[in-house]
Amino acid sequence: MTNIANSAFEGCYLLAALTFDSSTDSVLEVGSYAFRNCSSLHSISFPEHLTSLGTSAFESCTSLTSVSVTADSMLQTIGTSAFQNCSALLAFDIPSATITLGASAFESCT
Repeated sequence: MTNIANSAFEGCYLLAALTFDSSTDSVLEVGSYAFRNCSSLHSISFPEHLTSLGTSAFESCTSLTSVSVTADSMLQTIGTSAFQNCSALLAFDIPSATITLGASAFESCT
């Protein structure tokens, strides 16, 4: 699997954690709205070869506190509103490979 399609898990309110195994998972892109409104999602660990997070990929994941991205991550694009309304998000280290940070990517992350 290289892509998680648009809206693939949108509204899965019981999904609590998301971890990709960098040694076996080859996910390169997370599509738009892929995990939007997953209100129980509290942690995400991205593989180092992930290159793109789509528009509103994690928007309104209101329990999300932890996002793990390795320092040598290949994440180039964080889409518009990718983490908008993730009001519990404590920190996010933007990798040096990131070229595009979309508008409102972290809006209302209080």
